[in-house]
Amino acid sequence: MALDQVQEGKVDVGSLIAQGKEEFSDVSPEKIADFFKSATKELRQMPERRASTIADRKIDEFQILSDASDFLKKEFDAEKVDIYMSDDSDIYDPQDRSEQSVPFKPAIFVE
Repeated sequence: MALDQVQEGKVDVGSLIAQGKEEFSDVSPEKIADFFKSATKELRQMPERRASTIADRKIDEFQILSDASDFLKKEFDAEKVDIYMSDDSDIYDPQDRSEQSVPFKPAIFVE
């Protein structure tokens, strides 16, 4: 939603927050407001080519990270790598990193 408005050149953060409250009723209004403020700021700073790439493709971040789990194990010298969706009920996240996760910027916890 934010990307569409940024690409059109007219961002109405208030309308984004209102749409977000409707679509994501299980998320607190404060988190929705913070997310859209941050997202629009980041999207405005993003090079047009990158924004267009994101807009044109349906990117499955979960699948990308799952496919990269062997690489991540090697890079972090880890026994295992667990990948979770944001709505998984059994997330192991002792430092609440998932609260900082946004699209294209996954939360990573290394133990």
